Amino acid sequence: MDKLDVKKALMDAWQTLGVELAPKRRGHSSLQPVVDAERVFHALADTPWMPAQELARELGFGRDRLLLAYKCMQGAKGLSGRFKESIHSDYYNVIRHYFNTPFYTLVFFVGTTCPSRCVFCPNVTVHSDGHRTLTGYGRGMPLMDESTIDTMFRELERLKIDGTGLLVKISGGLEPMTDVETLTHIARRAKDLGVPVKLFTNGILLNTDKRRRAALMVGDIRVSLSTSVADQYETINFGRRTPRPRMRFDHLKENLRNLVQMRDRSGSGTKIGFNSIIMPDNTEQVIPLMEMARDLGLDYIDFKPDYFGTVSEAEQATIMTTVKRAMALSKDARWKGLYVHFAGSMWREHLYWRSWSGVCDAVKQVGYKIFVTPFGHLCPIHYGAFPHGHTHPEEELTRWSVGRLGADAHFMDVLAHPHPIPDVPWSHLNPFELMLSLEIERESRDRTWGIPVTCSPYHTRYRHEMPSELVDAWRRQSGHAL
Repeated sequence: MDKLDVKKALMDAWQTLGVELAPKRRGHSSLQPVVDAERVFHALADTPWMPAQELARELGFGRDRLLLAYKCMQGAKGLSGRFKESIHSDYYNVIRHYFNTPFYTLVFFVGTTCPSRCVFCPNVTVHSDGHRTLTGYGRGMPLMDESTIDTMFRELERLKIDGTGLLVKISGGLEPMTDVETLTHIARRAKDLGVPVKLFTNGILLNTDKRRRAALMVGDIRVSLSTSVADQYETINFGRRTPRPRMRFDHLKENLRNLVQMRDRSGSGTKIGFNSIIMPDNTEQVIPLMEMARDLGLDYIDFKPDYFGTVSEAEQATIMTTVKRAMALSKDARWKGLYVHFAGSMWREHLYWRSWSGVCDAVKQVGYKIFVTPFGHLCPIHYGAFPHGHTHPEEELTRWSVGRLGADAHFMDVLAHPHPIPDVPWSHLNPFELMLSLEIERESRDRTWGIPVTCSPYHTRYRHEMPSELVDAWRRQSGHAL
């Protein structure tokens, strides 16, 4: 959609809105809201997280003028598609999934150990001699039992009945395939409820039919793999001086072939793909990984940057050259059937790489998603759910938890009355959490300034509602009563 199409979409929206606001006049002759809305659109394409008051100040608008522009944008059909073409497309996806409709995500951290020692894992320490150690949760805490999980899913059913979309992810501060029993129980309960499930695994333990059948209970299996070369796999996943299981790269590929074959025979329909991290040391592996995914019969490959690493300008330039070549290549007919995705945060212009200072109130994210540790702690951010290697691990998990599931604490009770946790530095948030926090803050500040969510430019589900704030703004702007 080019600029002229944006203007036409806004013009059509304003004609409809004008008739609703002033039916006796059959609309309004002034096109100022259309001109204003176009300026607002371009401003939000660059900084979608900007609160209304700051945006109005920057554009020289008053609140009433911005309110009309927002409502005009909200009603413009196809405008959301243009937003998603920007460098911040994933920000609009967060809004679409979590703000425009009721939606909730639960991330179960399953497993208390891992056979791998990935160089980019936040739980792995690389020592000066090259040896790597894994930070675990510690011992002595009782794991969450099946009855607690059952109670939680009964409560989730209430959310679903009320119209909230649900997504379950089975991941881990460590490796979920190390606890197949808990994984299977969660997957089964989610399936009974009709809730989609994604499994995140390094694939090492997909080496038996029992484990592969358990994995195929979910709808999406995302295998962490960042190279197609055996030697580099060893370097990334273990390091030269780290003891490892009797596991070779060829074994991993065989695991995946067997998984795909079992999927195809069973007709489970499970999507299987790679979750790949692009770093300076493996940039040349982007296209070979795509080839490997295609040849194995996988459905997709999802590339992300190393959020915990540092990259020089020269290294970033090399990465982006490769990314652009891969994006162009993926459109070729030879890649039909393999979906290739690059996270928006691959680009250094993306909001994630800006210098965000200060702290955020992470408890506010409880209304959108939660991490569940193997011990039943409920943490609103991934930083709090990961093992920290603390001398007293239970104290550390409790510090970052808004509650803990058990006989005396149920899921919905914790959501309604979360315990306070420390403010979290912006630097501790992953990209999704950063975008979620920015949008929570934007909507909160807009409401305080007198912009109701029914006039948000992003909330298209409210395009047919005419709140009193909008009608009053129209009266003041038009200079006449309706």
